[in-house]
Amino acid sequence: TIYNSDYEYKVRLTDENGNPLGGKVLEYSLNNINGTLETDENGEALLNINLTTGTYTFEIRYGGEKVYLNSSNSSVINVKSSINLPSSNYTYGSKYIVSLLDKDSNPLVNQTVTIVFAGKTYNLNTDGNGRIIINNTLKPGTYKVTIKNPDTLEEKNQTIKVLKRITENKNLVMYYGAGSSYKVRVYDDYGRIAKNVTVKFKINGKTYSRRTNSNGYAYLKISLKPKKYAISASYKGFVVKNNVTVKSTVITKNITKKKAKTIKFTAKLVNSKGKILKYKYIKFKFKSKIYKRKTNSKGIVTLSLKNLKRGKYTVYSTYGKLTIKNTIRIK
Repeated sequence: TIYNSDYEYKVRLTDENGNPLGGKVLEYSLNNINGTLETDENGEALLNINLTTGTYTFEIRYGGEKVYLNSSNSSVINVKSSINLPSSNYTYGSKYIVSLLDKDSNPLVNQTVTIVFAGKTYNLNTDGNGRIIINNTLKPGTYKVTIKNPDTLEEKNQTIKVLKRITENKNLVMYYGAGSSYKVRVYDDYGRIAKNVTVKFKINGKTYSRRTNSNGYAYLKISLKPKKYAISASYKGFVVKNNVTVKSTVITKNITKKKAKTIKFTAKLVNSKGKILKYKYIKFKFKSKIYKRKTNSKGIVTLSLKNLKRGKYTVYSTYGKLTIKNTIRIK
């Protein structure tokens, strides 16, 4: 039976030949309450049951008379909830769905139900399956839910957790050419690992789609020139943002010098792991001329420029596919 359903529990008393015994007093015990019932002409007695959810033992006894022996019996009564609460874990963009039953254990269809969801009160109509649905747009955290069944008057409370739909996203610092990846881990509507779903990444004005693996991870390999970039990852409306910093393997800087016979422009060369590269050639382009210089044991190379007039100059430093632009100012 259902919570507070006013269910009619029927018992029947007969003689040894199955004939009904009317007008007999029966003693019963239910939920620590003792009482009596009297059978009707059909040997039947009814007890209206209005209990909260739980399992109860019902015991009944007939004391007997001169003609009839005493008799007793017992049964177990299961009282079910009229409110079926869903999972307690959710993520942004998921749906909170509650199913309700009427006193006859049928779906509570097209009835107005009051629910307090995260501090806000809603009056919602149940659908054809007795459900009410709330779209969850809450931020990660812990929230309380209270719902009341208007037919059985049962009220239930639940504490739900709203979890991050995307986790393990971090700022990424890498050297050019390292082949590093920006990584996120994705979860479904109920906080479980989301396998084989599409995640959208945005970086440097472009959008990329990547699918999660069996552990819920999605990766975007970074193949960009040295610079600091904003990156985002999104899934079902939940967005995380970070920075990706690509460091140059050709390390130079703009310089400002007073006019002199010789101006020295230096560059340092490292590999994609940040370790110095010895005895490698860097190509410089200055005033339309090309110069090749080899790095020393510390990975440093110097380009000497003579007799520069006052003004602003541009110098390009190239190693492999990477070219870095700098300015030289002569005062």
